[in-house]
Amino acid sequence: MVTSELIAIAGGAASGKDKAGSIFENLLGFTHVSVSSELRKYIADNNLGLPDRETMTRIASQLRLEKSASFLVDHCLANHSEVEKLALSGIYAPAEAHRVKNVGGIVMVVVCDDPLVRYARYLERQEAMPRPESLSFADFMRANARENSGSPGQQDIDGIRAMADIVISNEGTVEEFAEQIYSTYQALRIAEVGHV
Repeated sequence: MVTSELIAIAGGAASGKDKAGSIFENLLGFTHVSVSSELRKYIADNNLGLPDRETMTRIASQLRLEKSASFLVDHCLANHSEVEKLALSGIYAPAEAHRVKNVGGIVMVVVCDDPLVRYARYLERQEAMPRPESLSFADFMRANARENSGSPGQQDIDGIRAMADIVISNEGTVEEFAEQIYSTYQALRIAEVGHV
């Protein structure tokens, strides 16, 4: 693998995973790859149905159980092996985080503990979608609970958070979020130089 720097980003729905990935891309020179986008493409290429939230969760779980627990991360790494600095947003299973760490990567979890903020972001994002989903707040919260099942092959954001190298809060402005990411990344780089 040519990738020399790998950051994997986890977090609940509408916590800011893809925003973090685009900050890594635009501010720090990484190539941002959304694992969810790669999964949507996989679903379309294999005629597995419409890539809505339920289908994506089901297919991702099947792939983790039938192929390997880190299949989605391995798939992204293989498809982007020529990229020097890679930011993968949207890992959901502890095995994916372990895989990232096993190849020398860093695992970052984005948290936004206010469910109303996350739901507002979700609704805003849906407005831009060609086929928007319309989850009620209660359904959104049930989907959020499923992200922490803890079952093998299932989503477990809390499990990833327990092993994360970095946990960043996304409760404020985009500028504050970008500053947190930038300063944390710079601190990691300085720490690496000091340990070489």
